[in-house]
Amino acid sequence: MEIGHSRKVDTHTILGALHRAKRIATNWKEEVKIIKQLFIKSGYPAKFVNGVVYDFENPRGEELIIPVHWFDERSKIGICLPFCSRSEVESKRFMKKLNTYTK
Repeated sequence: MEIGHSRKVDTHTILGALHRAKRIATNWKEEVKIIKQLFIKSGYPAKFVNGVVYDFENPRGEELIIPVHWFDERSKIGICLPFCSRSEVESKRFMKKLNTYTK
């Protein structure tokens, strides 16, 4: 491939366009045709573009973007810190952020 990016970047560029089209396009077939033409005219090999589109339309098994185990119940943990006014404030702030981001 002559584009200058890694194969992974090129694949994800095409997949991004396909995901966007799947969400907003009213005519899927026509949108896929336009996307193929766009990338082929940009210098991507036709076989590569067609392969990425085929894999997108015919997924192998149940490939999940977010692993299922991330939604399992979290276990509680305890942290012992020596008392000091600064660490008290920082630990509360840290625990609040931790709970926000891991819920």
